[in-house]
Amino acid sequence: MSAAGVLLLWGFSRGVILIPKSVTPRRIRDNFDTFLGFTNGTLSLTPSVRADIDSLDRGYRYLTAERFLLPNETIEGFWAEADLGP
Repeated sequence: MSAAGVLLLWGFSRGVILIPKSVTPRRIRDNFDTFLGFTNGTLSLTPSVRADIDSLDRGYRYLTAERFLLPNETIEGFWAEADLGP
């Protein structure tokens, strides 16, 4: 399995909605097969692999969300509501 497949499985297992980008037919098929494998239970990550990936979290967010804030809303409040947890 590719590194991309592992990350897709990790995201799926956390309930994250993922939209992988690819223009290569083989990679598009691999991504789709990973999704199907996850949904039918034939592909999964072991708890130790999930824990290893989870341990890489440094609390850094690439999207800071300022453009999505409502008046009187803070970044901290926005992310606290959006946090999916481990």
